[in-house]
Amino acid sequence: MSLRMLDVKLLRDLWRLRGQALATAMVIAAGIALHVMASGALGSIDASRQAYYDRYRLADVFVTLKRAPLSLASRLAAIPGVRTVAPRITGAAILDVPGIVEPVTAIVHSLPGSAAPGLNRIHLVRGRLPGRDDEALVSEAFARANGLTGGSRIVAILNGKSQPVRITGTALSPEHVFTIAPGSLMSDDRRFGVLWMNRSALEAAFDQRGAFNELLIASDPGVPVAGIITAADRLLARHGGTGAYARADLLSDRFLHDEIGQLRTIARLLPPMFLGVGAFLLWVMIGRVVESDRAEIGLLKAFGYRSAEIAGQYARLVIAITLVGVAIGCLMGAWLGHGLTGIYARFYHFPVLVFRIDAAAYAIAVSLSLGAALVGAWGPVRRAMTLSPAIAMQPPAPTAYHQGGASRLAQAGWMDAPSRMIVRHLARFRARTLLSITGIALATGLSIVANFNMDAVGKLVDFIFDYAGRQDATVILVEPRPIGVLADLAHLPGVLHAEPFRAVPARLRFGPHERREALTGITPDAVLGRIVDDRWRPVTVAPRGLVLSAALARRLHAAPGDTISVDILEGRRPTLALRVVAVVRSYEGAPAWIDLGTLNRLLRDPPLLRGAYLRIDPARTGALYAAVKQRPVIAGISFRADVLHNFEKQVRENMGVFRIYNVILASIMVIGVVYNNARLSFSERARELATMRVLGYRHAEVAWVLGGELLVLVLASLAPGIGIGMALAWYVARSFSSDMYTVPFVVSDGTIALALATTLVAALGATLLVSRRVGRLDLVRALKSRD
Repeated sequence: MSLRMLDVKLLRDLWRLRGQALATAMVIAAGIALHVMASGALGSIDASRQAYYDRYRLADVFVTLKRAPLSLASRLAAIPGVRTVAPRITGAAILDVPGIVEPVTAIVHSLPGSAAPGLNRIHLVRGRLPGRDDEALVSEAFARANGLTGGSRIVAILNGKSQPVRITGTALSPEHVFTIAPGSLMSDDRRFGVLWMNRSALEAAFDQRGAFNELLIASDPGVPVAGIITAADRLLARHGGTGAYARADLLSDRFLHDEIGQLRTIARLLPPMFLGVGAFLLWVMIGRVVESDRAEIGLLKAFGYRSAEIAGQYARLVIAITLVGVAIGCLMGAWLGHGLTGIYARFYHFPVLVFRIDAAAYAIAVSLSLGAALVGAWGPVRRAMTLSPAIAMQPPAPTAYHQGGASRLAQAGWMDAPSRMIVRHLARFRARTLLSITGIALATGLSIVANFNMDAVGKLVDFIFDYAGRQDATVILVEPRPIGVLADLAHLPGVLHAEPFRAVPARLRFGPHERREALTGITPDAVLGRIVDDRWRPVTVAPRGLVLSAALARRLHAAPGDTISVDILEGRRPTLALRVVAVVRSYEGAPAWIDLGTLNRLLRDPPLLRGAYLRIDPARTGALYAAVKQRPVIAGISFRADVLHNFEKQVRENMGVFRIYNVILASIMVIGVVYNNARLSFSERARELATMRVLGYRHAEVAWVLGGELLVLVLASLAPGIGIGMALAWYVARSFSSDMYTVPFVVSDGTIALALATTLVAALGATLLVSRRVGRLDLVRALKSRD
């Protein structure tokens, strides 16, 4: 019987507190939704990646070289720790695709006859493997973007030789989960693809008969690959080896790794913020419920109910509200997770990528939310347990307003009575006031983070495309060529200016730290591919100095004046000792620069270049496209306008979604805090408000007591909110930065203004919801209440 009575009271309390309970539950739901979304997407991508790599046997080590006989593969297979080796031919190609005027770049891999390779196996999506030398498979995303199907025909320029190719099908590969062309910031499936052709076709095209120029190595389980890399480099040094590298340095896997790291940051940073605010709201709400139930608590104890039973009653109220939030959050998180996984599926090409979240993640969500809720409600519940029947059945002592700065301010002659009530009430409940300001400030900070990404991307685009890289096109040559080729490139149709560069693979070492990066040689008077410092000023490379990007210097723990050991991984493979003359910020990768003439001289080469930056006449791009397709020395070309357009399009599509998500979640937090404070203040001051109405105060003056209090809380939270937002943006910028790119920390005035407007609008909406209750206040009932 007693249990049934307490159950009835629980249902009545839930109905009476339905507005506050729902607002609190929604704040908890937002935190759970973020946890479920990030954890589910993280687990889905990580599990899909691992299963894909294992099933299709992605290599552990990749070795690139100029040319080595197939007989050498057996010696490489004998390296301790090596389980399998798979030699193949890989090269760059320019494609002439129907419907695309500009040249399209691609990477082409060999297949061993008609059989699937032993390592880096392909997943055949549709069609069949190529059976003839003039047939090829293409990557699924490239085919879809260009409308290619089985039987479609394209022209591939392989090592300067034009080869008509018939498409036999489409495929996926674990080494090309993310496809990106050299010089691009984002994937462009329309202008960059992957081809697989018979080995015999590529032997003739790349002069690799009985030879290979790339080796895939699978290591024994648990064997570190560092020793394998060292041994492979030693064996292949005289065959033009450019340095073996581990799977972790594979471009596709690096992008995946960075994406997983960003999801971990979201899961670690945002859910605790919402759960902490939810715990505070429960503390406030249950504290008020306990105060209003004092008489009932005394009666229950007088009739023999134990303190544990009474505590359990309020704990059940907390758990019920929390579970509502958990249920909404899990559903919302699953929906958001499906949407997020769909976005990832457009960029990361898996055979199957489906949003999944295991039971453990849901269990963690329930445990975290219930733990936070019970911790937040423990103080009020403990008060209920310690109340004796005699004290509980007495009316509570009147609120004591101590003399202090706030009280003296409230006595100022220029302040009217409603404003004095606001100041005294906020000063009386200092802890609640401070926590309310903190909750609203967190929401403001979250809004800043939601829009900060667009500021960062804007600065990234300005820096890369307008200040550092001002070229209209970037040409990559098949191999290093004499500097005289620059004149040929400068005379291509529409080329106004050509600027040479040479990038060589290198291993940079300083003390115990080392990195494998490209060492790029540029001319001192470079105007297209420039080095730019923090103040956006051009930096000139010293004749024998080395300029490091800030990201690379940080990873090497090097500074200006230090001498870096540089192992060149091509040609004669010398080891250079170069002094760091400057460290500059670069937002793309972690590059190192050197004077082009100095680089050629130190490598004991004649003046060579590997590519050129071009400034072109937009009116003659069509003629340039046609000319590039006829130049056998050109391995690939990318156009600044295409790269920039594709980058901005993908940013708008992806970050726009995240922006909306974060603004909605921030608004939920503001509404939850403001609405709960307003309802609590209304219930605490119902008698005062009714008395003001009886004394003749107008509705607007009475409503100001509530609205003004909330306005003070919101205005007081704006400055801390900006500070929190700046700190969160800085943390996100550092966490999201990687070897691939550095996220600039920049927050514009527009972003701050938008965040403040979001907070104010959400707070205004919550205030209006509660202010309507003032007009419907039951004066008789309020004046009869004993508290």
